[in-house]
Amino acid sequence: ARLHESIRRSEERYRSLFQNALEIVLTLDLQGRIVSWNRAALLFLGLTPLDTRNGLVNFYDLLVPETAEWLRFMQERTLQGQQLHPTEIEIRRSDGSLAIIEVTMQLFIEHAKPAGVYIIGRDMTERQRQQRALTEQVAQLTALHKLSIALSSSLDRQDILQQAAEAIAHARQFDCVGIHLIHANNQYLELTAHAGMEAEFRELVERAGPGTRVWEVWQSGQAEVMSTEKTSPFVRAIFDRLGLTSHTFVPLITTSGTYGVLAIGRSGKAEFSEGEFQVLQTMAAQIARALENIDLYAAVETSAARYRDLYENANDFVGTMTIKGQILLLNRAALRFFGYTAGDLAHLTLANMLPVDGMQSVEQVLEQIQQSALSSDTHELQMVRQDGSSAILEMRSRLVFEGETPTTIHFIARDITERRQLEAQVRQGEKLAALGQLVAGAAHELNNPLAVVLGMSQLLMRNPAAADLIDDIRDIEVAAQRAKHIVNQMLTFARAQQDVRGPVDLALLIDRVLLNLRRSIQINEIRVDTRIKPELPAIWGDAYQIEQVLDNLLHNAIQALSEHRSPLRKIVISATATDSHIRLSIDDNGPGIARQDLPKIFDPFFTTKEVGHGIGLGLSLVYGIINKHNGSIKAESTPGHGATFLIELPIGHKISQQPAAPAQSASKHSSILVVEDETDVRMILERALTQHGYDVDAVDSAEAALRQTGVKRYDLVISDLRMPGMNGNELFDRVHVVQPQLRWVFITGDTMSSTSEAFLKQSGVPFLAKPFTLEELWEAVAISILSERKPPAQAA
Repeated sequence: ARLHESIRRSEERYRSLFQNALEIVLTLDLQGRIVSWNRAALLFLGLTPLDTRNGLVNFYDLLVPETAEWLRFMQERTLQGQQLHPTEIEIRRSDGSLAIIEVTMQLFIEHAKPAGVYIIGRDMTERQRQQRALTEQVAQLTALHKLSIALSSSLDRQDILQQAAEAIAHARQFDCVGIHLIHANNQYLELTAHAGMEAEFRELVERAGPGTRVWEVWQSGQAEVMSTEKTSPFVRAIFDRLGLTSHTFVPLITTSGTYGVLAIGRSGKAEFSEGEFQVLQTMAAQIARALENIDLYAAVETSAARYRDLYENANDFVGTMTIKGQILLLNRAALRFFGYTAGDLAHLTLANMLPVDGMQSVEQVLEQIQQSALSSDTHELQMVRQDGSSAILEMRSRLVFEGETPTTIHFIARDITERRQLEAQVRQGEKLAALGQLVAGAAHELNNPLAVVLGMSQLLMRNPAAADLIDDIRDIEVAAQRAKHIVNQMLTFARAQQDVRGPVDLALLIDRVLLNLRRSIQINEIRVDTRIKPELPAIWGDAYQIEQVLDNLLHNAIQALSEHRSPLRKIVISATATDSHIRLSIDDNGPGIARQDLPKIFDPFFTTKEVGHGIGLGLSLVYGIINKHNGSIKAESTPGHGATFLIELPIGHKISQQPAAPAQSASKHSSILVVEDETDVRMILERALTQHGYDVDAVDSAEAALRQTGVKRYDLVISDLRMPGMNGNELFDRVHVVQPQLRWVFITGDTMSSTSEAFLKQSGVPFLAKPFTLEELWEAVAISILSERKPPAQAA
């Protein structure tokens, strides 16, 4: 009896807990019918005990379809013994209202087998409502934040208004946004910025004058919500076609006056909610304040609240530190730039942000900052980011005092790293330009005497009377050719050499460069092995520039081998062809290139040579020339085992195997007028052409040539371009009007002149660059006389 009494009391306690529990508790049979419930369940569902008696109510009938399907799935899993996480379901109560409950499902065992499930639930309806309200508040704050960012991104009125319109449209998903500002004459409001407006609609509201709703809101200063039905039939038709159903007009008001009106259009809902209306009023106030801030920017600085907004959203780096260098505050821009978070500030000091190997100690930097603060000057500071990269900052600082004791330092800084790099590049460019002008000027002055030396030596070699001196004369010619090559190198450095493209015989260029370098090769006892495939196609490019590439690479290889003690010093030059490219390799067995230097060898002014043995321009020029020829170059090296330079250049036209047209093919009776102010050069031209059988007249000025062409007809005029008085291109222009079929060849050392280059390109007249060989002169003369004269190109 005592046991039965204990069991009875236990059941009563369980029943009391079950009935009085705040949670919703239901028991469902296998078909989902409610077989037991507590008071909270009946109260929540709005049912009575009679409604649920004998399992008349199926719990799943109370659920919305999507929820019912999911709960049936949960019941099946629970009956299989699985433990599932709580889930939220939507249920319809007896009064028709929808509610949300969070349910947990447990297995109900009866007679040792599953008989159904227990449903334990909590009413989440109010919580969901609060969550939606919170979500709406977050959306409103997000929209206001995005608008704030847009308004603080610039001080340009049009820019910030357009960004504001787009931010409002995007953040609140409005279909149409317009910002109308009153015109200076106060006669109409002008659509200044917009988002989501079609062209037809923009034209309709571009100017809003008296009688329009925008004008009335501006005049009254009262916001207004309007549905499409209240508009005129014409406007309503446009709104209907655009799908707009409701509109809000909010004036942009500040203490200074009303700047204009913010107009919003939206499809879907008939009217704006009270919350949306309040947000739009806040947005309008922000826009109005932004407009006022633009006009009164200096006054904004006095507001502490505005200072905080400026501090957080400034693009410059703003912060505060103690006079001992402990960082107290950094704005978002500074944290983002240096790679820190706000949490890092507790342990961040100035020492963490200075280079370890800097020229100044932390104490010296702090002293410099304080001195600059006292003098209100800006100063530059080398600093380090968290990732180890360095930056140059321009900083302005201010000391904050407590009484007469400085305690903290406020500073504003900006990154000027790129500016300083650009300034350094400009300075370097100016130095190179000045040096290039100097080099080009010197090269130009050398061209005339070189032309005389080269021409005279070649004339003497063809003089039988000088047969005993032929070897000496040949040495003079080789030296002059070498000097010519050096001048071309100088002009290449100065970027003065004209880019003249054509088929280039690479094998011939290699032989020529090796000939020029043969003395250095012999002195250093270097063996050169050339492995050039026969019938190698031509490349398309500038022969002088490609020769400069070969000269630089081979000169570097010779110099490397000269400093390398080895019983066998060797250079291997290989060239093969693919379907589209020539592959050239220059390999030496010298000391090689250090691994850390290999990525930098093509950088300007990078050199591993001792002072006085190179300035680091050679490989940079090589890289530039190859790149300009649409080719590629790379270096490979194992220290101690030599270096290899691999070049690929696109194939051009094949070299013709037919010899060039010799000068003898031109008529021996052809008459030529030579115009050259340099006496020695004029004498060389006259003698060379006369010996070759031409009828030659020579004059020392363009004025004399103009008179001469008036009294005698010539087949060809050979003229210098730059002469005292009338120059060569002016002579050409004046003679060409009278004798358009007269053929010309110009000679020039003025390769730096853009005027000369433009004239040669426009006229289409062939030219010889000083110094030139007699063979080049005769070939140019023969080709010019035999060719059909083409009209000059028209200037663009």
